[in-house]
Amino acid sequence: MKDREENIMKKIITIMCVISTLFLASALFAAKKADRKNTVNRDVSFSGDEIGLSFGLRGVELLAAEGNPLESMEVWVGMHIYVMPELFIAPELMGMYTDRKYDDNGVESNREVWKTGAGLGAYYQFSTGGNVFLYAGPKFEFKYKSYKNEEDSGSEVIKKTIDATVLAVIGGRYMVSESFGIFADFGLGFNFRNYEYQDRDSFHVLTEDYTDHYYSFYSYKGQVGVAFYF
Repeated sequence: MKDREENIMKKIITIMCVISTLFLASALFAAKKADRKNTVNRDVSFSGDEIGLSFGLRGVELLAAEGNPLESMEVWVGMHIYVMPELFIAPELMGMYTDRKYDDNGVESNREVWKTGAGLGAYYQFSTGGNVFLYAGPKFEFKYKSYKNEEDSGSEVIKKTIDATVLAVIGGRYMVSESFGIFADFGLGFNFRNYEYQDRDSFHVLTEDYTDHYYSFYSYKGQVGVAFYF
């Protein structure tokens, strides 16, 4: 169990190191570009033909849902594609993997969770003066999530979920320079989930198999990210 916990921590540290490295590289790139243009002390504006690369971390949840907070986290990478000075679209890819042991009424279980997905948002933005921009708009997400619980007895529970979500998002971005910005936003919307559930005994014989679906309100806990623009 100790080795597994160490492996989990190594994975978490690796993910955070990658994010930190990308953040630092983006900041250095933006600073050098801004210095060459001598625009650090000038208000930033958008012409409508910018393309930006964005990435970050967020937590998501069904309202009133319970579970491991780490499983609700997502790492994502995307783009900001401006079609007008006040309008940009934001496609993205997201994913996360967690692997942990836990005790359920004296029964030790191992739980693996894989999550992948894609999203697309369209946002109207406006400047509040200086280098601060606010934005709002709709977003659509599609996610696939796979759970695997394995108990000491050898029995397994496998669950797969497919989510389609429509969100209303509002957020803000601070432009450090013309080519680098830091942003955060929050979304609230409606979620449709379809899930498959399988229960197998210690001999891996299928004992229960069913599918179901439900609807629910859905929210970001919060999202933070960075973007640099070309």
